[in-house]
Amino acid sequence: MNALYYVAGYVSFKCKKYPNCKYSFGGFGTGSNSYSVGAVSEWVCRISTGHLPSDVFWEHVQLMEGEFQAYFSEQNHSGISSLIQSVSKNHPNIPIQLIKTFIRTRLFFRIRFQNKNHAYKRNNKKLAKFLT
Repeated sequence: MNALYYVAGYVSFKCKKYPNCKYSFGGFGTGSNSYSVGAVSEWVCRISTGHLPSDVFWEHVQLMEGEFQAYFSEQNHSGISSLIQSVSKNHPNIPIQLIKTFIRTRLFFRIRFQNKNHAYKRNNKKLAKFLT
């Protein structure tokens, strides 16, 4: 949850150049808790130096995360453009720039996690083979 909130803050910072995403900012990470944080720990608020997402933006991110997880839980993917179209069709009130930025960022972290996990498994196999 905390990592997703931090990703949402990054996406809100990246979306500041789009005029229809101006609602995304909830406040600056000054260490004070003057904005609504919800289920997020104070640690994220303290270390954040950029814009933290607003409550409306956070709700949109949670919806997009649900769609993202559902899309990648299936075995048959037909490309990222179909995911973007699906999210924009199911949630027409979310700006397309926000959808594209979130999916691009979230996909980067997914690939990064999978690569690290794959390297860890490969190294464990080599280590087990070496020890036996």
